[in-house]
Amino acid sequence: AGWLMASAIAEGDMIATADAKAKTDKTRAIAFIDYANIKAWLTDKKLRIDLEALHHALTASGVHDVRFYYGSDEQGRNTSFFGILRAMGYRVITKPVQYFAVRLLDILRRPRNARWLDALPLALQETLFAEAEKLDARGIGLFEPKANFDVEIAADALETAETYDTLVLFSGDGDFAEL
Repeated sequence: AGWLMASAIAEGDMIATADAKAKTDKTRAIAFIDYANIKAWLTDKKLRIDLEALHHALTASGVHDVRFYYGSDEQGRNTSFFGILRAMGYRVITKPVQYFAVRLLDILRRPRNARWLDALPLALQETLFAEAEKLDARGIGLFEPKANFDVEIAADALETAETYDTLVLFSGDGDFAEL
C-alpha cells in the first residue's frame, strides 16, 4: 500500500476505477470519508466529486462498508443530503457543527485565500485589509463552522480493525498518517 498525494492529482485525472471482476469474497475492506476535509480540498482545486460513482467504485472493488463523516447544521439544512447519501449506500456518521469565533484578518491571511487576493488590484487589497483590521479592532468577528471527526474516525478504525484487512481513508488531514 502507498499514499497518493493530492498535489499529484490534476484536473481530468482518473483517481479510481472499479473492476467488478476484481471483487472477491475474501476482500475485507472498509472506507472512511472525512468529507469536510475532502470538500475543502476539492473546492480549493476547483474540482467536483460524484459521490454516487465513488460509492459504486468502492463497493465494486470489494469495500463492504463505506462510512461518510460530515457535520450537521443546527437548522437541519443538510438532512436531505444525508438521506441521499444513505440511499446511495453510505453509512452516514454525523454530529452537530460547532461555531468558533474567528478574526477576519486571520481568514484573509490563510494560504488558500492568497490566489483570489493576489488577483485583486493592490489598492483594493490594502483597503480590504484595512477594513478587516478595523472590524477586528471593534470586536466584530465571524463564526466559522467546524465538526472535527478525527477522534471518531480513529476510534471507528480501531473498533472495527478485526473486520477488515484494508482501510481506505479519504481525508486531507495529516493527523491520520499513523493510522
